[in-house]
Amino acid sequence: MSKVEKNIMRDMYNFNFRISILHKIIGVDFCRCFELSHALQETDPEKGMNVLDIGATCISFFPLFIASKGAKTTVIDINKNIHQLNRFAKKINCENNIRTIVCDATTMRLPAHFFEIIYCISTIEHIDSNGDIETMKSIGRVLKPGGKAIVSVPYGQYKESTWDNVFFRVYDYMAIEDRLIKPSGLQVEKIIFHENHKIQRFTHILYNLPKFIRLSFGWSHFFFAKYYYEKDKATKNDAGMAIIILSKK
Repeated sequence: MSKVEKNIMRDMYNFNFRISILHKIIGVDFCRCFELSHALQETDPEKGMNVLDIGATCISFFPLFIASKGAKTTVIDINKNIHQLNRFAKKINCENNIRTIVCDATTMRLPAHFFEIIYCISTIEHIDSNGDIETMKSIGRVLKPGGKAIVSVPYGQYKESTWDNVFFRVYDYMAIEDRLIKPSGLQVEKIIFHENHKIQRFTHILYNLPKFIRLSFGWSHFFFAKYYYEKDKATKNDAGMAIIILSKK
């Protein structure tokens, strides 16, 4: 792990820790440590930029982190509880840089060619039917020329299933091409593969723990992630996660 990567993960952890007691307890999810650190390595949200975060939850620290940098951050989700982010934003003095909108990502009514950066982290795999395809079309429409979109998904043998009563889809390389890249009309800058078999065994154990147990020591996920991050040598053939970096000319 490079010094830059270590600094990003440290900054995320420290920021999350100071938002609220709830954030201190829950911490930063193990897999988000990988996904979000890469998202920030590939993008550089700055003051005045228009940034879109698709599918953040009401206690997500990430859109608050982006807003704290001065970027005009729009957060969309189908759950009306997303508006609770505004309360946390006020606590850390970035309420003027964040707005929350309840809407469906497949038909987001947002201006075309508007956002310099779009994040869709571990979200699109939960949109059933052809919702992932329609969402990627929307992302391609609202991304500004010269902008970047970061999309992360579970990777492996293609399947559609449910976990904890929530729909999810695992993508193989062909599905990434056909369901995510082509519908977006965007260009691929790179695809980063994460979670080799060793890490997948750990995450399988972690995410099959009862939810209240897993969340009660969420504060420690960051330290596990740092350890496994340095050992992760995943490839296209053995990864459990894919992070797709797209751009618009």
